[in-house]
Amino acid sequence: MDNPIPLASNYFVAPQIAVADLLQLKALGFESIINNRPDHEVDDQPLSIELEKAAAELGLEYVHNPVDLKTLSESEVDAQVAALAGEKKTLAFCRTGTRSSVLWVLLNT
Repeated sequence: MDNPIPLASNYFVAPQIAVADLLQLKALGFESIINNRPDHEVDDQPLSIELEKAAAELGLEYVHNPVDLKTLSESEVDAQVAALAGEKKTLAFCRTGTRSSVLWVLLNT
């Protein structure tokens, strides 16, 4: 796993994570994971349901808010806002971290 990049004190972004990364993220103090990547973009990415199950087993909150920047709408932005309502230390990820970063910019403009 690449090091999460802080965009705020409680919001970090990263490229694609694996199920095995969740234990390390928990150890780093993360409480919530937001997956901004649609399932099946590539064959070898973990499915959201697999990540959600592993996150739940570790006591991490998990939100799947898939984003395609070509069709980004207010509903995806609103879903990101709702996922961040608890002020928990959150990691948002996608393939490269770009979509999760774009959402953060849109939330703060």
